Amino acid sequence: MGKISFTYDLNRLSISCRELVNEIEYGTTFALSAEGEKIIPLRSGELQWITWHENENKLVVSVDDSFFHQDDVFEKVMAAFVYNLLDFGDLRLVSIMVSEESRARLFSITDSYRQSNTLKLGTILKPYYHLSLLEKVKLVSQFSNHGVGIVKEDETYFCSAHRLLEEARTLQSLMAEYGIYVPNVTHYVNNHALIARLLEFGITTLMVDVLVAGFRSISDLKKRFPNVQVWGHRVGYSLLRQYMSMQAFGILALLAGIGYLHIGTPANEEEFRERLQLIAEFKSVKPDFVPVFTKTTEDSIPVLVDQFDTLPVYMACGGFREPELGRIEWEKVDRWVLGAKHAQS
Repeated sequence: MGKISFTYDLNRLSISCRELVNEIEYGTTFALSAEGEKIIPLRSGELQWITWHENENKLVVSVDDSFFHQDDVFEKVMAAFVYNLLDFGDLRLVSIMVSEESRARLFSITDSYRQSNTLKLGTILKPYYHLSLLEKVKLVSQFSNHGVGIVKEDETYFCSAHRLLEEARTLQSLMAEYGIYVPNVTHYVNNHALIARLLEFGITTLMVDVLVAGFRSISDLKKRFPNVQVWGHRVGYSLLRQYMSMQAFGILALLAGIGYLHIGTPANEEEFRERLQLIAEFKSVKPDFVPVFTKTTEDSIPVLVDQFDTLPVYMACGGFREPELGRIEWEKVDRWVLGAKHAQS
């Protein structure tokens, strides 16, 4: 039997840790009185699935994985171990640890991606709703000619299925010689017939907004198309950051099937150390995981490449543009690419 462990920072609780843990396994209900809202246990008894200990302001809860089933694990984690508990105070889930036995029973991690030693430099297409396909073709061609090998649609790109297929077929054909084109399939993550069409075009990587699409939809996508690489964008994570750490969010995303994951670009020495630790933890769960650093600039990318080498994908967009008019300055693109290559050499 495997174990899944959850560690929380406890800033303030309206009940005891024992009552909090009892809520996970047995549940509670609420009643209003003249004194305010009261918590009424639904049942008391010995814990069958959960062991726990409290240490100063931390709570560690270990759960036998028989508490979960493969078809409810993501939903039960989010409901029982995050959202429900927020009714009882100010606490934050800071880490999730999943035993190998639990991974084998509850999750299907099928990636066999091989890391290359080449720099992975990419950008995104903005603005999404006002660029014609011809304008996108021109932009993608220019980026490719300047040494950018990854082009993806970003988090707000939602369009009709017909338009998505037309643009993906054209841009994939254009990028196939240089690198990869990554369409955003968040809106169509459960439309497996459409996904199959995209793969027929030669597309190998699909972007999904993790919290918009949901862990379950991503897991189902990977089960249906095990060879596709899923690029996880964390739009919406800022809403959860107060209640869930990047480690906890990332572990769930990787277990759902994410291969590329935005983890936040480090800006100082402390953040560099944090990202290195985070990458190590993620790779212990999914060895072929690829971190994605966004918003890099010509000044920051040499430092990033020197520190992380070819492990991450390095993305840039805003740093290429004029502050006033928003037009791309191709000289900046060249300096960004050259700075990355020089740092690697």
